[in-house]
Parts: sequence; structure tokens; C-alpha cells
Amino acid sequence: MATPLELWESKYEKSKEKIDNLKYSKKFIVLVGSATCENAAGATKLLELFRNKLADNNDVYVGITGCTGRCSKEPIVQIIEKGRLPIKYCQIKIDDVDKLINEHIKNGRIVNELLLTD
Repeated sequence: MATPLELWESKYEKSKEKIDNLKYSKKFIVLVGSATCENAAGATKLLELFRNKLADNNDVYVGITGCTGRCSKEPIVQIIEKGRLPIKYCQIKIDDVDKLINEHIKNGRIVNELLLTD
């Protein structure tokens, strides 16, 4: 008989597999940094906004990622287009969400002024 830990690990792996299948089946993945300091910098509101604005877009998965390691550049949003290198944007504000959706996701243009470059 399986131990409680083995049961938990099995359920965890099945859940992770379902999420990965969903996430990686999309054309775009939008990941908002969600470490404590990023949440304090406004990441929670950004995540909610991305989810609301992209709720009807079946080509985009919106989720969270852990610490991005760049406290002075937070909040950080990463956009990954299938088959391309990930792009990270920094110091994202509420007003930047529409720009990232319209420019990067809808029109395939990188928003240079928001890029995390160093």
C-alpha cells in the first residue's frame, strides 16, 4: 500500500502534467513574477489584469513564476512565444498591460522600452 507521501507525489505529478500539457499547448505563455517582493510591487494586480484581458484568448496561458532575482526591476513579466526565446519585461505598471497584449501578443512586436536588458 502506498504511503501518504507517495500518494501526494503521485497526485502532484498528475496535476503538474495536466498543467504542463495545457500551458505548452498554447502559442503564448505569459508568466508574472510572484515572489513576495514582486507581489508587493504590484504583480498580483498585473496577474489579475492579464487573466481578465486574455480570458477569451485560447492561444495564451497566463500563470505565475517564482522569484525572478531582479528586485530592483520588479514586477517582471515574461512572454514566451512558441518556438522563440522568452522575452522579459521589467517594472511593469497597470498601464503597460494593454501595450504588452496589443504589441507583443497580438502584433508580434517586442516593446523595447519595457525590456529587461541588464
